[in-house]
Amino acid sequence: MLAALAAVATVAVLALAWALLFRRQPWPFKALKPHGTHRSAVFPSGEGMQERKRDFARIVKSTKNPGLYVVTPTAAIPVPWTSSNEGPSGDVSSNEAVFEEFARWLEHQVKDAREGLADRVVAMVAVSEGFSFAMKHQVPPIFPQAKYVLVIDNKGEVKVLWLAFATDEAKPNLTCTPFILKLVTCDLNSSTACSEAGTQGVNLDYVVVRTTEKQLDDYILKRQAAALSRAAVESNWADVLGDV
Repeated sequence: MLAALAAVATVAVLALAWALLFRRQPWPFKALKPHGTHRSAVFPSGEGMQERKRDFARIVKSTKNPGLYVVTPTAAIPVPWTSSNEGPSGDVSSNEAVFEEFARWLEHQVKDAREGLADRVVAMVAVSEGFSFAMKHQVPPIFPQAKYVLVIDNKGEVKVLWLAFATDEAKPNLTCTPFILKLVTCDLNSSTACSEAGTQGVNLDYVVVRTTEKQLDDYILKRQAAALSRAAVESNWADVLGDV
């Protein structure tokens, strides 16, 4: 009798497993893989860098809808970084003031910061790289609720994590999707990034994860907070780039 019940239970478990397997939607992206590497565009200078500073100023001036979070070994939870500058985002002098404010803050946070570190970080906290990624991986350049997380670890490594909902099909008024794209830079404070960013770009790792989340801020603050803390304290990025 017990053997028969065990056999029935086993069949039921297998049936449920198969049902879940077949219910899982197929991968909708034609060229984009679930995970991989990406080479950024060459980091800009001159007028191109001014455009990145404008994007950066716009992203960090919102206190109601934070665009940039920071995680450090001493504050190992995502905290919004916002500028105190009240000038208009489109104004060049205002953008420079925001950049200088951020550069001073970053220099205080990072041990042995290499020359141009603030420029490299700001270059990655801008919309341009998302567009470059979309073109290379053949996805619509539509990334609702895009957010950035700057992670500074206890060894002085500095990385930028970009998160956004991703879609395989452009639709109007899109606010979220069943997929979150996570893209993390190499150490922007490394000698390699310092020497190659302006001529070859830098390497990034990415992962696309399925999600039922509707708000990316909730995903960062609730689902990814512990993983981001490990990245800052232990230099462990496995959970950030995992399927969660």
